[in-house]
Amino acid sequence: MKYFIIFRELFVIGLTCTMVSAWAQQPPKPEPPNTQRYEVHQSFLGSAYFKDDNIWIYNQGFAQTFGMPASGVVDIKGAEAVAFRVETMNYRFCGFGGKDENCTAITRPILDVYIDERKTQLPWVSDQQADWLGVQSSVRWLRLDRPDSKRWHSGETAPPPKGSIPNSLYGAYWGSLRPFMDGQTKEELVWRVNDGTDRLQDLAKNDGYNFLTLLAFKRQVLNGLTVLSFQLGKADTPGSPRELTLRLQAKDPILQPSVVPHAQIVLPPSFVEAMKRLGQAKSDEQQKFYRSLFQPPLGGNPIAKPITPIQ
Repeated sequence: MKYFIIFRELFVIGLTCTMVSAWAQQPPKPEPPNTQRYEVHQSFLGSAYFKDDNIWIYNQGFAQTFGMPASGVVDIKGAEAVAFRVETMNYRFCGFGGKDENCTAITRPILDVYIDERKTQLPWVSDQQADWLGVQSSVRWLRLDRPDSKRWHSGETAPPPKGSIPNSLYGAYWGSLRPFMDGQTKEELVWRVNDGTDRLQDLAKNDGYNFLTLLAFKRQVLNGLTVLSFQLGKADTPGSPRELTLRLQAKDPILQPSVVPHAQIVLPPSFVEAMKRLGQAKSDEQQKFYRSLFQPPLGGNPIAKPITPIQ
């Protein structure tokens, strides 16, 4: 009996050791993916998800912070990251062909620029931390019955900063925020954009189209980064693969090209071309709508594209 008890205890000890050893040799269970990382929450994991329609470029530090794909890492001058998209607005353009129901969507090319103000300090006119242009929201439709040629009360534009010398360029445009001023000269600062190159003749060719609309800003909102949202125009996406330069300056770069800008952001040619392709796809959709309003001539091709005249 004594030997039996000893044998049973040894058997239990051996079995326990075997189980512990087997458990220790099992591979650890994989940790669930971190859904805060961009590459994770923008991957299909078997269920529905919200997919980002922006195209991105960013530096290495931005990619590491937010878990962005290595394919988007480039050398951006003056910014940490840039995102481009074409948004469909919250209103339509209607009444084509004499019919109220003939409507087309309105799209706007939007550029978000992420700036680290520890590297590039922006000359803000006040301590206001955020603002947005009312024309992008329902405020657009609320109008006051008072004389106001600048339409400030409807949120479609913003008055010049208090105590600043207003920049004359804003007189020809109605849609932009105006939060920047030169601290020494008190001159109001304007964002300008070239047409794909830094050469003076390209700036002169486009004249006022180089004005860049600032739709919204939020200072040090995400990991200390400031976000500026711009609306681009057709002239701002060049047809040739050259870099795009955004400048914040007081003087007209055409008349006074030697003036040093307060801030400068340079987007590489590869990103400019990607912007152009996305914008062209939206433009093709709009052209298809316009062609649908008219019956093709007898024997004509209903899906033919219009002939582009030689410049």
